[in-house]
Amino acid sequence: MYASYAAKASAGSKPVAHQAPIVLSARLRRRDLGTDPVPTFSNGDQHVAEVNELAFVASNDHNPYPEPEYFTAVNTVNTNFRVDKPNTRAGEAKLKACWKQYSFLGVVQTPGNNKGLSRHDHGALGGNTNVVHAGGTMTTINHGTDHIKVNDTVAWYFPEKKIADGTPRCWESKAGGASRLRAGVFKVLPGSDLYTSARDHGAIIGRAISAATPGGQLDLILTV
Repeated sequence: MYASYAAKASAGSKPVAHQAPIVLSARLRRRDLGTDPVPTFSNGDQHVAEVNELAFVASNDHNPYPEPEYFTAVNTVNTNFRVDKPNTRAGEAKLKACWKQYSFLGVVQTPGNNKGLSRHDHGALGGNTNVVHAGGTMTTINHGTDHIKVNDTVAWYFPEKKIADGTPRCWESKAGGASRLRAGVFKVLPGSDLYTSARDHGAIIGRAISAATPGGQLDLILTV
């Protein structure tokens, strides 16, 4: 069900046109990120990456591939790095620890999955490659509690709870997207301590070019 009428109305809008895009060929991570075993979802499918999801990499992890090895499911992240209210002193402490551990890669542009691999690769290697949008304009969903306004600067975080949205079915795979906990965004005020910390950690995603209620479609100019 839709989170709200506003989320329903905005999440079905046409994604923003790409301008000066920077795209990466990336590989969906299959290996564990802090939970054992890697979570499966309601219908038993392994981790997938859907269009518009935020993609992340483990900052200090060895990557055996030439492509970045990313993840989108917050379910696979240790709960110590998840934040309920990012704009608080307690939330900021968690954010700094999380930002040191993980880095924002971009927004998923084509779906990724872990299917079709050799059985000998199970649990050891990453998934198939797909395209991640790392610069220019891109559409995602506001999986955070802030009401984003045009020109707001937004940073990323890993929420503790799922934010219901109005994502059209055509944007989701058959792997039960509703069961996955997605990364969120929140606005940071330029000149504030939190903005400075987010900038220093490379956690600022970009600037909003559309307004977005929680669960609604969010169009961004990505920070490169």
